[in-house]
Amino acid sequence: MHEAGLSWVASDGNCAHHLSNFCRSLDELEEFVDWPLMRERIWRNLPEDADRVRRRMAEFLVHRELPVDLLLGYAVRTPQRETQLKRALQAAGIIDAYVRVIPDWYYGYRREEVG
Repeated sequence: MHEAGLSWVASDGNCAHHLSNFCRSLDELEEFVDWPLMRERIWRNLPEDADRVRRRMAEFLVHRELPVDLLLGYAVRTPQRETQLKRALQAAGIIDAYVRVIPDWYYGYRREEVG
């Protein structure tokens, strides 16, 4: 995004939360976002750390629009969504998109909380 000249901002937590902070410096992102928490499989709040859920919702926002040609690929939850997305991308002229089914990236999928 930065090299493409797009305007962006990152948050250290849920953007709507009053405790969240924002930055626009690539050099700050490594320390700004709680990367170890991002790699956790379970990230609920704990008695010793009651701010985990907010921090886990850190965001990277691009102003106005993100050109699809900047995306490296797409992850979907189900094979049906893979087929649907590939058809939509082909209709838009994107013929050989990298689309993979990665259900573990979707919260609640293993516990069947989402369909």
